Order: sequence, then C-alpha cells, then structure tokens
Amino acid sequence: MRRSAVTHAAGLAAVLALKLFQHGAGADDLAFLLAPACALASLATGYVFVHEAGAGWVSHAHRFIAGPSCAGMTFLIAGFAAFYFPFVARFETWRSRAGWLLASLAAAFAVALPANALRIALAVRLYEMDALYGAVVTPLRVHRAMGCAVYLTALLLSFLALERAFRRAPSSPLVPLGWYLAIVLGIPVARGAFRRHGEAFAEHAIFVGAVCLVLAAVPLLARRVVLGSGPCEAEDPRRGR
Repeated sequence: MRRSAVTHAAGLAAVLALKLFQHGAGADDLAFLLAPACALASLATGYVFVHEAGAGWVSHAHRFIAGPSCAGMTFLIAGFAAFYFPFVARFETWRSRAGWLLASLAAAFAVALPANALRIALAVRLYEMDALYGAVVTPLRVHRAMGCAVYLTALLLSFLALERAFRRAPSSPLVPLGWYLAIVLGIPVARGAFRRHGEAFAEHAIFVGAVCLVLAAVPLLARRVVLGSGPCEAEDPRRGR
C-alpha cells in the first residue's frame, strides 16, 4: 500500500507540474510540441507553416495560426495519466515504476504528435469551409468537436495497444476516457472555470462529454454484437424433439 501511494503521488505530482508549466507557457515554450506537429501536418498536406516568435506557427496562405491552444499540451497530460496510473501497479520495484513514469511521458508525447498534426491539418481545412457554418454550426464548435474526436480516438487506440502489449484483457473504454475527463474538465472545474468562464466552459464541457459518450458506446456496442453472434446463440439440436 505504501509503494502504491508513493507511485500514485509521483504520478499526480507529474500531472500538476505539467499543468503548472502549461499555465504560463507561450508558443515558444511549447515549441517542442508545435514545431514537430506543424512539420508533420505540412508533410501530410503541403501546407507551409512559418515560425513567428511569440505567435506560433503561421500558415499565411490559409490565414491560420497554430498557437499555444493548438499545442496539444492538455492531451499530452491526459495521455500520460491514462497510460501511467492504470498500469503502474504491474511493476514491482521502485526502479521499474520510476521507469514506467518516464515511459508513460514518452508514450504520451509519441501519441500527441501525430494526433495534434492531424488536428492542425483538419483545422486548417475546416476553417476554409465557409458553406458549412451558420448561426448554430460555428467554426469554434466544429473545431472543438473535431479536436475532441481526434484526441479521444487516438487515446482509445493507444490505450488498447498498451493493453495488448501487457497481455491484459481489454478493459472498459471508460478507463482512458475517465482520465481524459479528469484532466480536461476535472482540473479546470477545481480551479473555478465555471465561475470565470460560465456558459463558454459549460458548452465546452457538454461537447467533451458528448464525444466521450459516443466513443465509449461504439466499442461496447461492437462487443455486444460480436458476443451476440457467437456460438452461444447456436440452436441446441436437442430442442424440439
């Protein structure tokens, strides 16, 4: 119990340290995420991003700025929490648990880069689709929904890959989604986001929660369909005699 308490406290300290760094970080501070993500997005789409100090990475042709809000730092923190906490108990020694903390940070970084590159590439394209928008369907809402879908899909797939690597039976999708909600919504709520931002944060919370519910329902429904079509549904030949 003492070992578990210490390792979980270490993980929590890492989460809080990353959140503190994010709180005051500008575009240049987040270059370790923005620069490679924009490079990947450029490689995939041909969009040209130019670094402008203090602003971020700018695509002048598409009038798009990839700034601090595009860095994916919150997703990196959520990914770290979703990777570290559910699996750390499988390691028995202090050294292996410390190694898993570092490995979880590295894995979260490795997942965040392509996910964020895809999010940036899609954001550029969506902002140019003027015919898509109206009074209800706004660029901000579409951008938020797309970002949630990309991040949560990446998190679920990477969590499933970790379970396979550890040869662990698949758990509920609520495990990684729960950690995502704890980081994306739980920490801001604890810091008074509702008081400061009111309706804007409430709408953000509804969007995130709705996407989580949809992505949680898909694998559960798929599992039910697969199990429902298995041998247990076969007719007993002894019946009807």
